[in-house]
Amino acid sequence: LAVLRTVRDAADPARALPVAQIWDLDDAGAHRLWRELRVGDVDQRPVGLAFLGDDRLVVAVGDRLELRDVHTGAPLATAALGAQAQAFTADAQRIAVGLLGGHVAVHDARLARLARFELAGTTPSVRRIYTHDGVHHLDEPQDVPTQPTVLALLGPRLAVGGTDGDIRLFDLTKNRPVATLANPRGRPDFYGTARV
Repeated sequence: LAVLRTVRDAADPARALPVAQIWDLDDAGAHRLWRELRVGDVDQRPVGLAFLGDDRLVVAVGDRLELRDVHTGAPLATAALGAQAQAFTADAQRIAVGLLGGHVAVHDARLARLARFELAGTTPSVRRIYTHDGVHHLDEPQDVPTQPTVLALLGPRLAVGGTDGDIRLFDLTKNRPVATLANPRGRPDFYGTARV
C-alpha cells in the first residue's frame, strides 16, 4: 500500500514535507511502514501516486511527476508539468494529471508526454472583495476557466470531470476530444464538480 502524506520537518516544524509512505500489509491485518520516500519540494502539495509494476512508483507533487525506484527510493525520472497538479490517475502504462489552468497532461510509464488537452468552457464563481480592515464588502460574480477535478483512464479513452459539472471524453489513440457528457441539469450556480 502506498500513501501520500505531508509531514512536519523535524528540524523546522513550520515547514511541510511531502512524503510517499509504502506500507507492508499481511492477510492477518498486521502492518508496518516499509519505506518512506521524500518527494517534491518543501511545502508542495502531493496530489497522487500509483505503482507502475512491482518496482516503480510515480508521484504527482507540486508542478511535476516523479518516478521512483520502490526498493531504493532513487529517482528514475522527472517530468515538469508546467502548472500545479490538482487531479491524478494512472494505469500500468499511462499517467494522467489534471492541471491548474484547465489542462490535462497524459504521460507514458517513463514520463514522456503523450498528449495535452485543454478543457473548454468556464465555470461560474464568486470573487469576494474585502475592505482594507478585512470586512466583507462585496461578492462579485465571475466566470473562471473550467478546472479538472477527477480523471479516469478507460482503455483508449480518458474521462475528465470538471468544475462545470460536465464529463469530457478524450480519445487517447487520436489525441482528440470525442464527447462531452453535459450535466442534464445545466450549469451549476456555483463551482461544482463532476465525478467519474
